[in-house]
Amino acid sequence: LFWNILDYLSLEAIDHLMGRICGVMRPGGLLYAMVSQQYYIPTHPASIDIVAEDRLNFRAGPPDFEGPHYAPKLLEQRMPGFRIEKLYLMQNGVQEHLFLFEGTETPEGE
Repeated sequence: LFWNILDYLSLEAIDHLMGRICGVMRPGGLLYAMVSQQYYIPTHPASIDIVAEDRLNFRAGPPDFEGPHYAPKLLEQRMPGFRIEKLYLMQNGVQEHLFLFEGTETPEGE
């Protein structure tokens, strides 16, 4: 679960993070992320607590920081071995992404 962390990372930081994530993912693994498509986002990521099997507590500050509004295909390009499985744009301007890890090719001999 990446929740809304990608809104607060540069593309270079996403590249670095995904390089690490790909090292521990197995084919068939799923990665869920929320990315705001609103012009402004809170200065800090939301606080999200799982309070029950089917309930979350989501607390976010006021939208006062210009967000990057990463397009789904741009994120997919920065995530080697992943492909977009599902996208859902919610009424509040947050786009939910579900990425499927299909694996990365390793050079022969490794």
